[in-house]
Amino acid sequence: MDQFYISKNAKIGDGAQIGVGAVVYDNVVIGKNAVIEPFSIIGSAAKGAHKGKVLEIGDNCIIRSHSVIYEGSKIGEDFQTGHHTLVREGVTAGKSLHIGSFSDIEGDCCFGNYVSCHSYVHVGKYSNIGSFVKLYSLVTLTNDPLPPSNIVRGSKLEDGVVVCVGSTVLPGAHMGIGSFAPAGVLVQGQIEAGAVVPRSEGERILSVSSLMDFESGTRHPWMRHFKESYPSETHEEIEWINEKIRNQK
Repeated sequence: MDQFYISKNAKIGDGAQIGVGAVVYDNVVIGKNAVIEPFSIIGSAAKGAHKGKVLEIGDNCIIRSHSVIYEGSKIGEDFQTGHHTLVREGVTAGKSLHIGSFSDIEGDCCFGNYVSCHSYVHVGKYSNIGSFVKLYSLVTLTNDPLPPSNIVRGSKLEDGVVVCVGSTVLPGAHMGIGSFAPAGVLVQGQIEAGAVVPRSEGERILSVSSLMDFESGTRHPWMRHFKESYPSETHEEIEWINEKIRNQK
């Protein structure tokens, strides 16, 4: 019995490592040096407009065990999933999208470059997420303003946004460049560039320059102290984001 199944129509680049029980269906194109861990399903059948469309994943992907990725998406190089991760159809993503364990991307979403979703993150359909965005554990991006209904309003998170643990982004919310949602908040409406989302109604909206860790003296936005964790070729763009935030003050 074969250890894994790869459709004769699938295209996988050189250097692939494929684990026991993995399945790669038709309409799948994966770049070089892929790692597909045991019991992952790549190219699961989609419905509607994405049915039968190609799933394209760039070089150097790491798809960890029990992940399921549907057909009909285009995902850039250095893509990584945690364990038990779901990516539905119609997703477009740039370089280095990282999705943590037990997270789900519910389709027809757009991601820029270097987006990080930690474990147990839910990204609702039609979400639009820029580059260098961080979504920490238990973050939920919703899209139905009056559930259950057929109304879908995806949220928009611009470059450099940070949403901390346990926060919920409500349908149609728009977080401006470099804005910051603390742990456990509801994000709704328009959040200006570089602003901190209030923890409760009526609380004053802060500038990121006033958000500081008093022990370390570290201030937000994170571009001032965390830039070096990204490849050097990204630093110019990160500095551009920081300058855009600074000019909002």
